[in-house]
Amino acid sequence: MGAPTGGVRAGLGQIALFVGALLAYQAVRGVAVGEPDDASRNALEVLGVQAALGIGIEPAVQGWALARVGLAEALSALYLGLHLPVTALMLVWLWRRRRDAYVPVRNVFLAANALALAVYALYPVAPPRLVAASGLVDVIAVHSGVDLHGGLASGLFNPYAAVPSMHVAYAALVGIVGWRLAVTPALRLAAVAYPAFVAFMVVATGNHYVLDGVAGVAMLGGGALVAALCGLPWRIPAGSARVGAGAAG
Repeated sequence: MGAPTGGVRAGLGQIALFVGALLAYQAVRGVAVGEPDDASRNALEVLGVQAALGIGIEPAVQGWALARVGLAEALSALYLGLHLPVTALMLVWLWRRRRDAYVPVRNVFLAANALALAVYALYPVAPPRLVAASGLVDVIAVHSGVDLHGGLASGLFNPYAAVPSMHVAYAALVGIVGWRLAVTPALRLAAVAYPAFVAFMVVATGNHYVLDGVAGVAMLGGGALVAALCGLPWRIPAGSARVGAGAAG
């Protein structure tokens, strides 16, 4: 995961790297998917910890969203269609315009995903929408008709991977990149607002607990630590300087 060079071949190499990472994830997905009983028991532990900390706000957040039907419908659509495209667009933009920032972001991104996969395997957790004690409903199923546990969708995700929330992790990474590279106050405000909105969205739809978002951000920190220990770039440079496509990070 060293610094890439410019050109079409280098770009194709980076695409191959991410495709390979995706295929590796799918290959070990069968190992990482936990037993339903274990996932439900672990979910109750998460609820217990949140209750002890006084942060079990998921029912209140979802209730507020459900009272606004248009918002609930929008959240369902955005949960399904916002997460990966925004992250991919960020990576493509960095590759084309800020190669010096692309390299550390890519390294942290891949390392964080590897750590998350290990957590999924060791500690499967059912999402709150599948746990009656959470008091939450499956907003996506209600408002979009998409069943994440049936058909094609069921083969694209781990049903017991609530902790950590990589939706929040990816959004936080986008936010950090935006904050570091933003050249206007409006862009910095957007960099803060995006991860905050995604954290609200995943809780309101019943897909994650509050602690999942915290764990997702922790995965980014862990990814940065892994990259640093491996001697790879992990610090995202600040400023508006542009690096051409032929330059290395």
